Amino acid sequence: MSSLTLNNVSKIYSDGYKAVDNFNLNIPDKEFLVLVGPSGCGKSTTLRMIAGLEAISSGEISIGERVVNDIQPKDRDIAMVFQSYALYPDKTVYKNIAFSLERRKMPKKEIDSRVREAAKILHIEHLLDRKPKALSGGQRQRVALGRAIVRNPAVFLFDEPLSNLDAKLRTQMRTEISLLHKRLGTTFIYVTHDQTEAMTMGDRIVVMDSGVIQQTDTPENLYHRPANKFVASFIGSPSMNFLEGTLEKNQQGFYVKIGSDIIYTDKASPAMEKHIGENVTLGVRPEDITVGHSSDFLKGILKVQENLGSEAYIHIEYGNCLLTARVPEATAKQPGDEILFGIKSHKCHIFSNETGLNLTSD
Repeated sequence: MSSLTLNNVSKIYSDGYKAVDNFNLNIPDKEFLVLVGPSGCGKSTTLRMIAGLEAISSGEISIGERVVNDIQPKDRDIAMVFQSYALYPDKTVYKNIAFSLERRKMPKKEIDSRVREAAKILHIEHLLDRKPKALSGGQRQRVALGRAIVRNPAVFLFDEPLSNLDAKLRTQMRTEISLLHKRLGTTFIYVTHDQTEAMTMGDRIVVMDSGVIQQTDTPENLYHRPANKFVASFIGSPSMNFLEGTLEKNQQGFYVKIGSDIIYTDKASPAMEKHIGENVTLGVRPEDITVGHSSDFLKGILKVQENLGSEAYIHIEYGNCLLTARVPEATAKQPGDEILFGIKSHKCHIFSNETGLNLTSD
């Protein structure tokens, strides 16, 4: 069991491309940390540097009290689960799980005990004599997990392990990996581009873009208090709506003027005071747009509505924007009809157009 620390870690390739830029993070023992971001943001490179599969260009990585910059992957006390499973096709499930222990020349009795315990945890005892080609994708993923579990590592690393599975199995495996973390009580570092995976699994989430940490926080804070427009747009499905306008203030408080419309916000901060009169972006989550209420005053055109049974997504054309509202049920209006909608004043965010920072979270 160990904490893990990255101090000023960067990765610059020979062509000058900076994949990871000045990454700083402390991961406490037993935490489930998720690295999330779009393809090419540097999350997998960061994981590979932790594993020792990628040399760092500068900075320091420590596992527990030990700096591991120059330590070989096999000696870092980590176990990695890959997207491709990386199973040996000619070996049985038993032999795949036991492989790393056999290489360490562990006694056969101890190997057998560990393999069977891992198989029991993962509910694959009945598969031990099969080879990978006879397994489903979910079963192969469990074997890959079993191979990591038997090593009893200080840190588990997961590189998009569910991306090859179908949607239903992904949901099931998310739950199983979360339960596995609680059972093992070990540090998990998990890479994904899927923000739903990140939000449902992580104790904390690191949102990355272009090799830089944009925000490190709990799922709740990332959703309700995004540090900048990138985080706000990346976290949440459907994604946050954005409207361009001018930040103003009167006796009633701060508001954003969009054409002839005025949208008030209950929020106030010193940063907002400094940006009065500037062009800003107002952000609002789909569930914070109301439709057809007596207090609604903004006018748009209904473009499409999606009835999902338990809720509906209403897509509204407003000026040059297409907004999405998440509401309890579909409206009786038809596409092309005028529709009234409102924005909850205590829920909206205001972002600087110059820096992208959330002015309401100051």
